[in-house]
Amino acid sequence: MLLKKTFLYLPSQILGPLSQLVSILIWTHLADANTIGFVTLVSTQQELIRTIGLFWWSHFILRFIGEYRSNEEISTLESTSNTIISVSLIIQAILSCVLVLMIIDDNASMIMLLCVALFVVFRSFNQHHALIATVKDKILDYTVLSLSGPCLGLLIGVYFLFSYGSDPIWPILGFVLGEMVGSVYFLITTKFIIQRSKISKQVSLKGMRYGLPIVVSGALAWFSLNISRYIVEMHAGLAAAGEFAVGYGLGQRASSLAAMLVTIAALPLAIKKIQEGTRQQALLQLSDNCALMLGVMGPCLLGIYLISDLVIPLVVAEEFVGSTLSILPWALLSGGLFSFAAHYLNHLFYLDKKPGQLAWIDLSFALLKIIMLKWE
Repeated sequence: MLLKKTFLYLPSQILGPLSQLVSILIWTHLADANTIGFVTLVSTQQELIRTIGLFWWSHFILRFIGEYRSNEEISTLESTSNTIISVSLIIQAILSCVLVLMIIDDNASMIMLLCVALFVVFRSFNQHHALIATVKDKILDYTVLSLSGPCLGLLIGVYFLFSYGSDPIWPILGFVLGEMVGSVYFLITTKFIIQRSKISKQVSLKGMRYGLPIVVSGALAWFSLNISRYIVEMHAGLAAAGEFAVGYGLGQRASSLAAMLVTIAALPLAIKKIQEGTRQQALLQLSDNCALMLGVMGPCLLGIYLISDLVIPLVVAEEFVGSTLSILPWALLSGGLFSFAAHYLNHLFYLDKKPGQLAWIDLSFALLKIIMLKWE
């Protein structure tokens, strides 16, 4: 079953992360370091904003949707979800603009801020419903929602960069338009707009109790993965952050691509096993997931490291080659460790409805990161 589901999701699992990896390579040839730095920091901030604003609810729905069976329960869950998503997206849009002005560029134009806000809104909306589509076995929905931004958005942004020159507005606008296509598709096919929007206090409180530890865990994981970007930007400027983003981004995306090739169907399958069978069956599913992931990810990352000296000069613009080669090995190692935690260790706690335990794992990563930064 795992292999069958994996193959069904394979196109989106290859094209989505691959497009993110390829985008970094393309940008080195069409954009300057300032543009790359700005766009990658905005993208990274979107991950944090989504973690705080909606990721907790996404995982609550993923874990508990199978336990709401009657029409009344399903209706209550859907209407509550619509309200929470709507409020969350408004907050995310405001927060995205505030963070851009505070951290990246305090002189950002209104047009730039609008594009950033729209990118965050559409991206978070699509990521939420793509995750839920996996547990509902809606492979087409997952594929469209996952690929519209990274693939279509990348193509549009590349066209803008090629036509109008290096400016961070063009890649971000491209992603906005790409994600918008995915959101429109979802709204039309599910009639999301015309559904009633009410909130159940009982359901929302249950979601908060389950999701709050996920927010803490996710924020700590984000800190461990991304704080280096902001330290570089703070001490060396936006251009240096752009140079750092190339090597670091390639390593992280390669790790994510290798892991997600075989893990997208893993957690939904394990959840179904525990809801329809026993915990032991679900744990056996997780062990199969882990073996398959390590069997794919380990050789992939080792292979990339071994050929990096030959390949990087061929695919990365000359001005970025030196920094990329020095950063890439460590990015591959850290990316592999985080992928193992995110796609295996975390799943055990989601399965047992103990997301609070995740915070201890991510806290250890965050403390290790702080120690390493102090040592440097």
